[in-house]
Amino acid sequence: MVTVCNMGLAKESLPDAVLKRISPEDRKAADLPPPINELVSKAAAKSDAKREKDLQWQIVSWLRLKNVTVLWSATNKRLTITVGTPDILFAIKGRAVAFECKLPGQKPTEDQERVMNGMIRDGWKVAVIHSLDEARAVVASLL
Repeated sequence: MVTVCNMGLAKESLPDAVLKRISPEDRKAADLPPPINELVSKAAAKSDAKREKDLQWQIVSWLRLKNVTVLWSATNKRLTITVGTPDILFAIKGRAVAFECKLPGQKPTEDQERVMNGMIRDGWKVAVIHSLDEARAVVASLL
């Protein structure tokens, strides 16, 4: 364990290079702030999650306007559904469809790939969607 003693330095004056080398547990015990890169990473992850949820909401809303019954779970709660299940499930003209929503440049996780590949083998139309326009194009191809 690292012991931080008060040598007249303000805690905020510790450089990031030093803060990075102190374990999160030790930083917490010494009431030290996290390094800036940790704060930025957490903020970016939170922002990405919100943007992905917004994309899901746009697609779900559009599908519902088209009178499509959509299965979509709240993203703010722990789910009991199979890990890797796509975000949006629905059917068009008797064809089961699954959308995994991702921000541009992001890719599905290994669990998501495994589940989606199984769904494809079972006859589902599965797509990784990055925008509402992509979702519209996939649905149009099924009509």
